[in-house]
Amino acid sequence: MSNLAKKYTIAIDASRNKSGGAIVHILNILNHFNYNNSIIQKIHLFAYDELLNQIPNFDWLVKHSPSLLKQNIVFQLYWQRFILPKVLSKLECDLLFSTSAGSVCRYKPYVTMSRELLSFDKIVLKRYFFSFRWIRLSFLRRVQLSSFKNADGVIFLNENALKVIQSFQTISYHYKIVNHGISSVFNIHPEIKKDLFLEDKIVLTYVSNAELYKNIPNVIEAVNLLRKDTGLPFHLNLVGSLSGHPIALKNNRDTIKLLDSNLAFIHQTPKVTHDVLVNYLNKTDIFIFASSVENMPNTLIEGMTACLPIVCSKLSPMIEMAGDSVLYFNPENPTDLKNAILQYVYNYNLRQELAVKSFEKSKSFSWEKSSKETFDFLEEILSIQS
Repeated sequence: MSNLAKKYTIAIDASRNKSGGAIVHILNILNHFNYNNSIIQKIHLFAYDELLNQIPNFDWLVKHSPSLLKQNIVFQLYWQRFILPKVLSKLECDLLFSTSAGSVCRYKPYVTMSRELLSFDKIVLKRYFFSFRWIRLSFLRRVQLSSFKNADGVIFLNENALKVIQSFQTISYHYKIVNHGISSVFNIHPEIKKDLFLEDKIVLTYVSNAELYKNIPNVIEAVNLLRKDTGLPFHLNLVGSLSGHPIALKNNRDTIKLLDSNLAFIHQTPKVTHDVLVNYLNKTDIFIFASSVENMPNTLIEGMTACLPIVCSKLSPMIEMAGDSVLYFNPENPTDLKNAILQYVYNYNLRQELAVKSFEKSKSFSWEKSSKETFDFLEEILSIQS
């Protein structure tokens, strides 16, 4: 890069990065930012203290923790809409990158991300109809569409996300598809047991919090059917399922009470750290991913990186992410899931073949690549707007 190239100052609004995936994303794109080969000379990062404390102190990074971010959502939105633009102007920022399309800030040039798709899925929304969650998601959809329309550039996490938004609005802004990366901590390659049906325990693992679209009751019913129909010792780990939406938690409890009241084959956990999750994956024979709607299905890719045989929801974007490296099933149909699992149980070669294929496919998801593509796109928008 020429020493005469113009240098830019940008701002990143990460004030809405509260979920695990959003936190991991901002940490990794900053940790892998190639400052020496970038036209971006300084980054102002706006976030809450808990997130900022996890990020290293780089020479090119200035951290900001506005006091209003410690208040409730009303104060946070007020800060974002009315105060943040003035601060950015004072700091002479050449671009604002918001890591959430739920932003109400109006600053130019502006780049955002399509991180959430639940509010755009009409079928799933019906499950929450006229609850507080439904009202919140309906409002969020309108805010996101307005944010996209106001943007100079939008980052989508995959092709499916792009198609979903295209069905709601005409895309006149620049966009780029940038997948998330996956930590190498999941690269574990547990033993693929040859005669699985002769083992004392066949371990199935589903990593998910409790949400209506995660279909945990269907997974429990499928495993119950497997035990009844085959007599084999199937055990189900529901990792992370003890936290989530109250209605989904109740549905899960009711299903467990009906089918496994003594917890003979079901084990639930709250949300766990990556290290603990890796321990569960190391003891897993078949990995389940049963969600009906996702934007970036991170836990699916974690299972792929772990080199596990996977049964996966056949809905988008899962097919885009996993391709022909998994067995697919209808997440609304427990019998379909049962049959997919049985294909693996009696076929060692299939389990081994698809586990390796999943691992190979997971190599395309790296944080180095994600960070580079993100900042390359921001530089592209800066060059266009200059």
